[in-house]
Amino acid sequence: MAGPQARLPPEEGASRGGRLARLPRRAPLWPGGALRSRRDRRKGRDEAVAQVTGATRKRTKVAIVGGGPTAATAPLADRSWEIWTFGRAKRPVARYDRWFEMHSVPQLKALRGDRRTKMRYPEYWRFLRRLRCPVYMQKRFRDIPASVPYPLERAIQEFGRCFTSTVSYMIALAIMEGCTHLGLWGIDLTDQEEYLYQRPAVEYLLGVAAARGIAVVMPPSCTLTVPLHPRPVYTKVLYGYDWDHPGAWWNRRKKNQRKEKAGKENQGREKTKAAPAAGKGEGGAPRRKRIRKRTRKRTK
Repeated sequence: MAGPQARLPPEEGASRGGRLARLPRRAPLWPGGALRSRRDRRKGRDEAVAQVTGATRKRTKVAIVGGGPTAATAPLADRSWEIWTFGRAKRPVARYDRWFEMHSVPQLKALRGDRRTKMRYPEYWRFLRRLRCPVYMQKRFRDIPASVPYPLERAIQEFGRCFTSTVSYMIALAIMEGCTHLGLWGIDLTDQEEYLYQRPAVEYLLGVAAARGIAVVMPPSCTLTVPLHPRPVYTKVLYGYDWDHPGAWWNRRKKNQRKEKAGKENQGREKTKAAPAAGKGEGGAPRRKRIRKRTRKRTK
């Protein structure tokens, strides 16, 4: 993407033009700096960050940007949109105002991916520590100065236990903050597992947003739909928070993958045992050599 926004460093792209840009590079957001007043502590870290970034007062357009193909059409150059993003990609979007990481530390350590495109845990944790924008997580971490605990209880009270992906948490927070426009770019949900388990909750929350008068914006190629009459979606397993739950779909998928792998290995062993020694005659000697020896004796 052309333009000055595409050339901004990731850790500085969110802070240009805001109050955070005047903070020292290594100065923590918590508990000192601009957020150490009693008034900010009384209101809570979440609201304090929103005031510093101007999220609730100035910007009313929220763009949730993922890693799908349609992320290239996201309005990164339009400053009227606040960019929310997530993921472990080594090349994140050029500008972002908030970051979301809803996995716990043990989950992040267990996550795998292509090293060429995905950051592993040590590298990704260092990346989160350098961020100068609010980082929404399950709880506040001292190692990550900009970490903000996600308001889970409030979200459940307002929308129910419907959160099956990071995107669903992001949509719920945007609705609770009263945005006027909600856009999704790079959220394609084309994988079969994502389609089955994550898509219903995302579409339900989009329907809630539209019912409350929020303009939902998506690229034409996006396959997500906005229902006119959204039906609540319920899940026993909250994404991220209940990661070790045996009923979680990702744990069931891992279990099925292990069973398939073990079954293939057993089939391979049975085939090798049942198959005869191909190309060998009696005594284990190759047939061709035995035939050649016989022909030589006859000629003599």
